[in-house]
Amino acid sequence: MALRDLARQAKALPKLRSLTDLTGFARLLSPIAREKVIRVKALGGQTVTLRGGTSDTATFLDVFYYRPHLPAAIKPRLIWDLGANIGLTMAHLAHTFPPAHIVGVELDPANATLARRNTQPWADRCEVICAPVWSERLMVGIQRQRGHESGFRVALDGGEIDTLLLNDLLAETGSPDYVKMDIEGAERHVLVSAVAWASHVRALKVECHGSYTADECAQDLARLGFRATVEARHGHGRPAVFGMR
Repeated sequence: MALRDLARQAKALPKLRSLTDLTGFARLLSPIAREKVIRVKALGGQTVTLRGGTSDTATFLDVFYYRPHLPAAIKPRLIWDLGANIGLTMAHLAHTFPPAHIVGVELDPANATLARRNTQPWADRCEVICAPVWSERLMVGIQRQRGHESGFRVALDGGEIDTLLLNDLLAETGSPDYVKMDIEGAERHVLVSAVAWASHVRALKVECHGSYTADECAQDLARLGFRATVEARHGHGRPAVFGMR
């Protein structure tokens, strides 16, 4: 979506206007704009920082208008946010579920640093791990593209970053009630290999990327013991599947 289209959408959404006063928001859409601090009513008036000229603005609209990350019918106490990006979903989950502890995993160091900043008001309940999620232990790199900071991917052709296995994360944190998974193509791998962690999860929502279809994801979740439902696509997001035990 073009930046000018995002600006029009931001002004057109009454629900979004109820989330923030939009002061300076349009200026964020300029490629030369510096980072801006936005006060968000959906976070109880807390602020988040967005980087001008990046995909942060599109992420902001998706998170606080469409809210695809929220779980249905449960009140989780431990949440994994896999693909935490700049921490907007972590912040919203922390505000929405006050008792919950949120562990976010983000592969890009710059995104992870901003995620820690954006979750600072809930620092006692939010932890950000900078690592790429994968199904085996490897040294990998990161595929980056300016303007697509929400879609950085694991690069398998060499690198110096250790992958994180979800079985290892489970050993560190204990059993999560809810897992939000938006890991840019790695979901196919972690749902079919090294999947012992999955039996400890109560509910999860998976965003599907690349050639991995929602129907394939639903079949994989069913094999893992979940009741899987394909969800309608919202906003700029991709097809998603919700699994519940």
